[in-house]
Amino acid sequence: MVDAGALALLTPERLARPHRFILTPHAGEFARLATRLGIEVTLPDAHHGAPHHGAEETGAPEPADSAAASGRLGSQRADSVDEPDAAVQARGAAAAAMARATGCTVLLKGAITIVTDGSRSVIVTTGTPWHATAGTGDVLTGVIGAVLAGAAADGDPDLLAVAASGAWLHGRAGAVARGPFTIGQLAASLPEAVRGIAPHQDAPASLD
Repeated sequence: MVDAGALALLTPERLARPHRFILTPHAGEFARLATRLGIEVTLPDAHHGAPHHGAEETGAPEPADSAAASGRLGSQRADSVDEPDAAVQARGAAAAAMARATGCTVLLKGAITIVTDGSRSVIVTTGTPWHATAGTGDVLTGVIGAVLAGAAADGDPDLLAVAASGAWLHGRAGAVARGPFTIGQLAASLPEAVRGIAPHQDAPASLD
């Protein structure tokens, strides 16, 4: 997992060595990383919809209905959130280019979060406007780390699936917490979010 300030530590020399990284930039970090690594990619200038998953903006937006869907980029319309398909496609193409250039899985945070390994891409729209609150990105990193640890225990994890699952669960926890919420309340909503998707929902949840 490479997030926040750690993204500044990535260099061409480090990426030339064997690695399996998940990068989790918001738009500003993405642009700075691309410039530093000499990767020619461009994100849409216009900011559509409320950012979430710990995006660069930290002001509390107006409440809006959250979406709950994920799927392959290009196979699903994004009408359930306020971001045009063209912007989603442009962000997806930029994230995929970054993934190919770095050999990493890239999670590009935003009103719609893009997760890609350069050949496969997933969009995650479970976030709420309140995910723009400062600190929610730290919760996202923790969630993805937990999913990664569980997946690694069973063998060689698919980092795309790990990152997309973590982002989806992070967004779902926000829907459970409802806005406005603090990052502590967001984190505290994770167990209920997990129980909501686990089999045998009437049984006590277990992390074993």
